[in-house]
Amino acid sequence: MRTKKSLPKIHLACANDSLRPVMEHILITKDEIVASDAHIIVIHKTENIFDEESIKAMPERFLIHKNQWKEICKNHDRLTFKNNQIIVNHNNTYNFCFDISFENDYAPKGYKGYYAGNFPDYKKVIPTKFKESVYEIGLNPKLLKNLVDTMFFPYAEVKNIKFTFYGKDRAIIVEPADSSVPTVKGLIMPVMITI
Repeated sequence: MRTKKSLPKIHLACANDSLRPVMEHILITKDEIVASDAHIIVIHKTENIFDEESIKAMPERFLIHKNQWKEICKNHDRLTFKNNQIIVNHNNTYNFCFDISFENDYAPKGYKGYYAGNFPDYKKVIPTKFKESVYEIGLNPKLLKNLVDTMFFPYAEVKNIKFTFYGKDRAIIVEPADSSVPTVKGLIMPVMITI
Protein backbone atom coordinates (compact mmCIF):
# COMPACT_ATOMS: atom_id res chain seq x y z
CA MET A 1 0.00 0.00 0.00
CA ARG A 2 1.31 3.39 -0.83
CA THR A 3 0.80 6.91 0.26
CA LYS A 4 -0.18 9.18 -2.59
CA LYS A 5 2.80 11.49 -2.12
CA SER A 6 5.19 12.73 0.51
CA LEU A 7 3.41 13.15 3.80
CA PRO A 8 2.46 16.45 5.44
CA LYS A 9 4.13 17.13 8.79
CA ILE A 10 0.99 16.46 10.79
CA HIS A 11 3.07 15.61 13.87
CA LEU A 12 3.79 19.33 14.33
CA ALA A 13 0.19 19.84 15.46
CA CYS A 14 0.50 17.31 18.32
CA ALA A 15 1.00 18.27 21.95
CA ASN A 16 4.18 17.77 23.96
CA ASP A 17 2.31 16.72 27.06
CA SER A 18 2.95 13.38 28.76
CA LEU A 19 0.03 14.09 31.12
CA ARG A 20 -2.34 13.87 28.13
CA PRO A 21 -0.75 11.09 26.05
CA VAL A 22 -3.63 10.94 23.59
CA MET A 23 -2.75 14.50 22.46
CA GLU A 24 0.73 13.26 21.49
CA HIS A 25 -0.96 11.07 18.88
CA ILE A 26 -2.47 11.51 15.43
CA LEU A 27 -5.96 10.09 14.97
CA ILE A 28 -6.39 8.20 11.71
CA THR A 29 -9.78 7.07 10.47
CA LYS A 30 -10.86 5.88 7.05
CA ASP A 31 -12.24 9.42 6.46
CA GLU A 32 -9.94 11.86 8.28
CA ILE A 33 -6.50 12.29 9.79
CA VAL A 34 -6.52 14.64 12.78
CA ALA A 35 -3.92 16.10 15.14
CA SER A 36 -4.23 18.71 17.86
CA ASP A 37 -2.35 20.26 20.76
CA ALA A 38 -5.54 21.98 22.08
CA HIS A 39 -4.44 25.30 20.51
CA ILE A 40 -4.45 24.19 16.88
CA ILE A 41 -6.16 21.36 15.00
CA VAL A 42 -5.39 20.05 11.52
CA ILE A 43 -7.81 17.81 9.63
CA HIS A 44 -6.79 16.06 6.40
CA LYS A 45 -9.00 13.84 4.27
CA THR A 46 -7.50 10.34 4.45
CA GLU A 47 -8.08 9.83 0.72
CA ASN A 48 -5.73 12.74 -0.03
CA ILE A 49 -2.86 10.96 1.75
CA PHE A 50 -3.41 7.20 1.44
CA ASP A 51 -4.44 5.19 -1.60
CA GLU A 52 -7.67 3.18 -1.68
CA GLU A 53 -5.90 -0.13 -0.98
CA SER A 54 -4.31 1.28 2.18
CA ILE A 55 -7.59 2.72 3.43
CA LYS A 56 -9.31 -0.65 3.00
CA ALA A 57 -6.52 -2.44 4.91
CA MET A 58 -6.28 -0.03 7.85
CA PRO A 59 -8.35 -0.35 11.03
CA GLU A 60 -11.46 1.86 11.33
CA ARG A 61 -9.85 4.19 13.91
CA PHE A 62 -6.38 4.15 15.40
CA LEU A 63 -3.67 6.39 16.76
CA ILE A 64 -0.07 6.92 15.68
CA HIS A 65 2.37 8.61 18.03
CA LYS A 66 3.75 11.86 16.63
CA ASN A 67 7.32 10.47 16.66
CA GLN A 68 6.25 7.47 14.59
CA TRP A 69 4.59 9.76 12.02
CA LYS A 70 7.76 11.86 11.92
CA GLU A 71 9.82 8.73 11.17
CA ILE A 72 7.43 7.68 8.41
CA CYS A 73 7.70 11.17 6.88
CA LYS A 74 11.48 10.83 6.62
CA ASN A 75 11.78 7.55 4.76
CA HIS A 76 8.91 5.67 3.25
CA ASP A 77 7.57 4.61 -0.07
CA ARG A 78 5.40 1.74 1.08
CA LEU A 79 3.28 1.23 4.19
CA THR A 80 1.61 -2.06 5.03
CA PHE A 81 -1.07 -2.49 7.67
CA LYS A 82 -0.88 -6.01 9.12
CA ASN A 83 -1.80 -7.56 12.48
CA ASN A 84 -2.22 -4.21 14.26
CA GLN A 85 1.15 -3.02 12.99
CA ILE A 86 2.36 -0.60 10.35
CA ILE A 87 5.33 -1.89 8.36
CA VAL A 88 7.38 0.83 6.67
CA ASN A 89 9.49 0.10 3.60
CA HIS A 90 11.88 2.34 1.69
CA ASN A 91 13.64 1.50 -1.59
CA ASN A 92 12.04 -1.98 -1.56
CA THR A 93 13.73 -2.92 1.72
CA TYR A 94 12.24 -3.37 5.18
CA ASN A 95 12.93 -0.35 7.35
CA PHE A 96 10.91 -0.72 10.55
CA CYS A 97 7.48 -1.47 11.98
CA PHE A 98 5.53 -0.35 15.00
CA ASP A 99 2.37 -1.31 16.79
CA ILE A 100 -0.78 0.68 16.20
CA SER A 101 -2.18 2.35 19.33
CA PHE A 102 -5.92 2.14 19.75
CA GLU A 103 -8.35 4.35 21.56
CA ASN A 104 -9.94 2.66 24.58
CA ASP A 105 -13.35 2.47 22.90
CA TYR A 106 -12.09 1.34 19.48
CA ALA A 107 -9.60 -1.45 20.21
CA PRO A 108 -10.29 -4.75 18.44
CA LYS A 109 -11.68 -7.54 20.59
CA GLY A 110 -8.87 -9.24 22.49
CA TYR A 111 -6.32 -6.48 21.74
CA LYS A 112 -3.76 -6.28 24.55
CA GLY A 113 -1.60 -3.46 23.19
CA TYR A 114 -1.21 0.16 24.25
CA TYR A 115 -4.25 2.36 24.78
CA ALA A 116 -3.63 6.08 24.48
CA GLY A 117 -7.05 7.06 25.78
CA ASN A 118 -9.89 8.59 23.80
CA PHE A 119 -9.10 11.29 21.27
CA PRO A 120 -11.10 14.46 22.01
CA ASP A 121 -14.23 15.12 19.96
CA TYR A 122 -12.60 17.74 17.74
CA LYS A 123 -15.79 18.31 15.72
CA LYS A 124 -17.41 20.01 18.72
CA VAL A 125 -14.93 22.91 18.67
CA ILE A 126 -15.17 23.69 14.95
CA PRO A 127 -17.45 26.71 14.55
CA THR A 128 -20.00 26.52 11.75
CA LYS A 129 -22.24 29.57 12.17
CA PHE A 130 -22.58 33.01 13.70
CA LYS A 131 -19.76 34.75 11.88
CA GLU A 132 -19.01 38.09 13.50
CA SER A 133 -17.01 41.08 12.39
CA VAL A 134 -13.63 41.09 14.08
CA TYR A 135 -11.61 44.29 14.23
CA GLU A 136 -8.70 43.05 16.28
CA ILE A 137 -7.54 39.56 17.13
CA GLY A 138 -4.41 38.05 18.60
CA LEU A 139 -2.62 35.03 17.08
CA ASN A 140 0.45 33.16 18.25
CA PRO A 141 2.81 33.20 15.21
CA LYS A 142 4.59 29.98 16.22
CA LEU A 143 1.28 28.10 16.43
CA LEU A 144 0.16 29.60 13.11
CA LYS A 145 3.41 28.48 11.43
CA ASN A 146 3.03 24.96 12.85
CA LEU A 147 -0.55 24.83 11.62
CA VAL A 148 0.38 25.94 8.08
CA ASP A 149 3.27 23.43 8.02
CA THR A 150 0.86 20.62 8.96
CA MET A 151 -1.72 21.61 6.35
CA PHE A 152 0.44 21.56 3.23
CA PHE A 153 2.50 18.81 1.64
CA PRO A 154 6.27 19.49 1.70
CA TYR A 155 6.43 20.02 -2.07
CA ALA A 156 3.71 22.73 -2.08
CA GLU A 157 5.11 25.91 -3.62
CA VAL A 158 2.39 28.32 -2.56
CA LYS A 159 1.02 28.22 0.96
CA ASN A 160 -1.57 31.00 0.90
CA ILE A 161 -4.26 30.66 3.52
CA LYS A 162 -7.59 32.25 4.31
CA PHE A 163 -9.14 32.83 7.73
CA THR A 164 -12.80 32.62 8.70
CA PHE A 165 -13.63 34.44 11.93
CA TYR A 166 -16.58 33.60 14.17
CA GLY A 167 -15.91 36.11 16.95
CA LYS A 168 -12.96 37.54 18.84
CA ASP A 169 -12.90 34.73 21.40
CA ARG A 170 -13.88 31.85 19.10
CA ALA A 171 -11.83 29.42 17.09
CA ILE A 172 -10.60 30.60 13.69
CA ILE A 173 -10.92 28.30 10.68
CA VAL A 174 -7.81 28.23 8.47
CA GLU A 175 -8.04 26.82 4.94
CA PRO A 176 -5.95 26.95 1.76
CA ALA A 177 -6.79 30.06 -0.26
CA ASP A 178 -6.36 28.06 -3.48
CA SER A 179 -9.33 25.79 -4.13
CA SER A 180 -7.11 23.40 -6.14
CA VAL A 181 -5.34 22.32 -2.93
CA PRO A 182 -6.72 19.03 -1.54
CA THR A 183 -9.33 19.42 1.16
CA VAL A 184 -7.67 20.25 4.45
CA LYS A 185 -8.90 22.33 7.32
CA GLY A 186 -7.12 23.88 10.26
CA LEU A 187 -8.29 25.59 13.39
CA ILE A 188 -6.38 27.98 15.65
CA MET A 189 -7.48 29.51 18.91
CA PRO A 190 -6.98 33.28 19.32
CA VAL A 191 -4.82 34.64 22.11
CA MET A 192 -5.87 37.39 24.50
CA ILE A 193 -4.78 40.88 23.60
CA THR A 194 -3.65 42.94 26.56
CA ILE A 195 -3.20 46.69 26.46
